[in-house]
Amino acid sequence: MTFLKEKSFKRDATVVLAVLSACVLIFNGSTNNDTSIEVRAEKRNSNVVSMYTVPSVEKVFINGVVTPGKTETFGYKSEYGTMENVKVQSGEYVDKGYHMFSYRDSSKEEELKSKEKEISDLEKDIKELQQNSAENRQQIIYLNNKIRDIKKEIDDLKVKVVTNVYAPFSGEVHIESTIEGSAEDKEMTIMLDSKEYYLDGKISEQDFAKIKVGTPTNVYLFSTKEAKKGTITYISKRPETVVDEETKNANLSKYRVKIGFTEQSDLVNGYHAQAKIDMASKEIKIPVTAISKENDKYYVLVDEMGIAKKREVKTNFLETDAMAVIESGLSENEMIVENLKESKIKEGDSLYERGSSDVNFDK
Repeated sequence: MTFLKEKSFKRDATVVLAVLSACVLIFNGSTNNDTSIEVRAEKRNSNVVSMYTVPSVEKVFINGVVTPGKTETFGYKSEYGTMENVKVQSGEYVDKGYHMFSYRDSSKEEELKSKEKEISDLEKDIKELQQNSAENRQQIIYLNNKIRDIKKEIDDLKVKVVTNVYAPFSGEVHIESTIEGSAEDKEMTIMLDSKEYYLDGKISEQDFAKIKVGTPTNVYLFSTKEAKKGTITYISKRPETVVDEETKNANLSKYRVKIGFTEQSDLVNGYHAQAKIDMASKEIKIPVTAISKENDKYYVLVDEMGIAKKREVKTNFLETDAMAVIESGLSENEMIVENLKESKIKEGDSLYERGSSDVNFDK
């Protein structure tokens, strides 16, 4: 073999070896890639997170204003006369039966004076007739009887001249519109509000059939951000149609509703509030697969800003149960990990780093 032939043979052999090596590398690389894909798929499938949303219940809301249970307004009344001898001050709390003020009827007072003068004149006539009593006996008897009748009229007038007004119930006094220096207090208005309050609200015809007297409510006070318990005490069956000011069309009818408060502290006349009524039981149920047990305590993993956070819940269930009633620890619309064992999620794990196929929100 010549030098040229030997060199050509070596070059061909080198090419063949290079091609064989490339084929081996391609084959091995393909095998390794397939194995990697299978491992990742197996890992992803074993970590699928199924989320469960705690269901919410239907609610009815009633907006209203805190109102005194009893209100009485006193002012000038022509049949009683003008107000005088006012014994109360604005902001004062009075008990039932307290003498608040009096009415004086000037017309009755003038009539009383006239009757008293009439008696005085009759008594003078009787004295003159008594000078010859034998002849004037019948006339004297007549005048005495007339005086007796007038005195009865005077007694009736005295009762009507001054009318005392007493508090019909215990409450707080408010005085408005007094004209100082006025001879007659015709412009004075005295109001008495009881200290027992209720929520005066309205409900639309759509929700009218959903509530009844005795239904418990939760009332939120906007001013103080305080929540109070209440109960529906009255539902009117007389509709109040509300007209849209822009379209002038009648909207849905409204019905007046009264809600009594279980506890009266911190209530103020005029406070705006909203009553919330749950239409179904607030019993919370979640899948048993979402609950783990550690040291005789039960836990769930709650979605808090995308991170799994362990939270203790109070519950009691059987191993054969599919759903467990949660006594405390969860609220409606919270999201929890449903499949603890399958997902292998632990506290502190991120729930949303995986692809969209890794998190199931259909539950």
